[in-house]
Amino acid sequence: MLSLGDGIYCVDSFYERENNACIYIISSEGKACIVETATNSSKEYLDAALNELGISCENVEFLALTHVHLDHAGGAGSYMRDYPQAKLVVHPRGSRHMADPSKLIAGVCEVYGREETARMYGEILPIDSARIISAEDGYTFTVGKKKIITVETPGHAKHHNAYYDQSCGALFSGDAFGISYPEMTVEKGRWLIPTTSPVQFDPEDMAASIDKICAMNPKKILMTHFGELLNIEDCARQLRLRLAEYLEITEKCKGDYEKIKTEIRLLHISLCRRYGIVDPISYTDDFLEVDTRLNSQGLAYWYSSTKGKTVV
Repeated sequence: MLSLGDGIYCVDSFYERENNACIYIISSEGKACIVETATNSSKEYLDAALNELGISCENVEFLALTHVHLDHAGGAGSYMRDYPQAKLVVHPRGSRHMADPSKLIAGVCEVYGREETARMYGEILPIDSARIISAEDGYTFTVGKKKIITVETPGHAKHHNAYYDQSCGALFSGDAFGISYPEMTVEKGRWLIPTTSPVQFDPEDMAASIDKICAMNPKKILMTHFGELLNIEDCARQLRLRLAEYLEITEKCKGDYEKIKTEIRLLHISLCRRYGIVDPISYTDDFLEVDTRLNSQGLAYWYSSTKGKTVV
């Protein structure tokens, strides 16, 4: 567990590997809000962190999900089972999938297969709809003395919210403000890439959400993948540039997934080399392989759905 100050803590979920996806604890006056849940297997790390902070399960008041992709929400059902006083805060479009996750599970099984889905996420439990808050843009809730504001941020997914801790200026961005792993750190801060995974990626919405976040002038952005961003203006510039490059590649490849993936991989290798990653090819093929693949799938799907082309 890493303290980020202002009663905020970052807990590594160990989703698939170290430093891949994190869970945040917002604490105030002995109460807590958990932002993201990762998967069922991540709960032991969160419970250990809460125990270290002296926060009981009964004092977890909220679980706030940025969206319901399972690397963010896969453990929500088991967490809610064990945190009896907690309310689940989620975008209205995601509420029904938390109450009845059957379609969510089926969609993931289509991508990974049943055995791999079970290995990665375990049993996805439904949540009593009476405990779910469908949080629209601007919805506010309090944790101790902290006021948390819901910020609707589509682009990565239609059902995406960020959460803004008004007391300290920290914004929990989920996947709305890109991804940057700890290795992607240079002297002036972090470098990052967008996350354009299928099937709801929308470049116009993503650009608008980036602008919306910047207009709030947060002091720091806390990404699920992974950790704290302080060089916000520079990262926003990078995201806009990378998004334009992604779209240019997609147009050039006419939506062909394999061609897009080849070009995105080369772009990622180039970025790794530019920012001083010791072995750019290995880092891209090992640590960024999933992001390269999912981003390419999302770009191909976007092209297919908007251009009327067949994805090869």
